[in-house]
Amino acid sequence: MARSSPRKKPTVNYNEGEAPKPLARAVAKVKSLAAKATHKRKAAAEEADDGEVNGHSNGTPAAPAPKKRRTAKASKDEQGGMPLAERTAVASLKKAMYIGAHVSAAGGVQNSIPNAVHIGANAFALFLKSQRKWDNPAMTDEARDLFLHNCKEHGYDAGAHALPHGSYLVNLAQPDAAKADQAYASFVDDLRRCEQLGVRLYNFHPGSTLGDARPAAVARIAAQLNKAHRETSSVVTVLENMAGGGNVIGATWEDLRDVIALVDDKDRVGVCIDTCHAFAAGHDLRTPEAFDKTMDAFNDVVGAKYLKAFHRTLTTCLQAKSNPPPPPYPRPLRPVSVCSRS
Repeated sequence: MARSSPRKKPTVNYNEGEAPKPLARAVAKVKSLAAKATHKRKAAAEEADDGEVNGHSNGTPAAPAPKKRRTAKASKDEQGGMPLAERTAVASLKKAMYIGAHVSAAGGVQNSIPNAVHIGANAFALFLKSQRKWDNPAMTDEARDLFLHNCKEHGYDAGAHALPHGSYLVNLAQPDAAKADQAYASFVDDLRRCEQLGVRLYNFHPGSTLGDARPAAVARIAAQLNKAHRETSSVVTVLENMAGGGNVIGATWEDLRDVIALVDDKDRVGVCIDTCHAFAAGHDLRTPEAFDKTMDAFNDVVGAKYLKAFHRTLTTCLQAKSNPPPPPYPRPLRPVSVCSRS
């Protein structure tokens, strides 16, 4: 049986004869778009040529202008004043909560406000000075006034919506007298800066025993707080719970309780719970039930009235696939968020 030759597909020449109507319309549209694009390119080239000649009296063509690199700042400006704020859900909360992040205060504390506004935060944390060195210049009147102005302009109450973080260098449990004086000077300087700015809460790490007996270290922390409270008038010193390990104080609720018990003015002391530190120290937060149990333990040992803020810090251990998801708090703006309580 003879093999039949393959059937040839009819060829279509769109320049000759009449093409099928659907194809003809598509081709006509493509040709039209191509013609328009060509026309626009020619017009742009002619306009550029005219500009070069008219801009130079000697007729010498100008060198092409250098291309500007697209920067991250330019990209942000193109997106509008608050590109991140538009993607956060703080404003949509049914019940008012103070939620934000630790924002940069580079160049002066006044710059923390626009940085908080940029991410849509209605609360924020910041460093009042460099946390990496002992000696810092005094805060200027201009920085203070701009901070207060920016707070007023953007609707922040520094007393309720700001939670500065203390220097990582400071250890109020320091047993060495000279080093203890150095730590205290930096600590009380921060409290005075808070008072200048109208800030009511100040968050800090309790410190380390450095190998000394724990009861003695706890007593030194409380003694330094009592001294600082006498030398300042209003700021509430907020102890942060710690992850533990080694000589660190604050991993157990009992550590925080014991410091507070030795503080004379109970209205000037509080606690900030860092969820990452708490989980690392053995406090389970992986389910709503576990969270409630942990908070019940805190209430029993320390007391709910001392809770002033949360550092809601997501960690890989809390988010691991083998573990249940963390409780459904409002999504943070950054890995660290502050929820201060007035």
